[in-house]
Amino acid sequence: MGVVARARRHRRTNADRLRLAVSLLSDPGFDVFLTGSSALDELPDVVQRLSDGTLDALCHVIEYPVIDYPATESATTEGPR
Repeated sequence: MGVVARARRHRRTNADRLRLAVSLLSDPGFDVFLTGSSALDELPDVVQRLSDGTLDALCHVIEYPVIDYPATESATTEGPR
């Protein structure tokens, strides 16, 4: 499980398979499978609700926070030191 059968490995590279999978996700028909979303910090509660059946979900999206890293001084200024 988790690898392509030896007889089929030569047909596509891993990058080709990933590119195909991501392109297929852009099909709006797949949106019907997304049954909700939660923030990452809610994950323990979401897992509990999924396991006890109180969250009726087919494909529940976990949203990771966006982290804004401050620009470093060397990246924002140029010139002699």
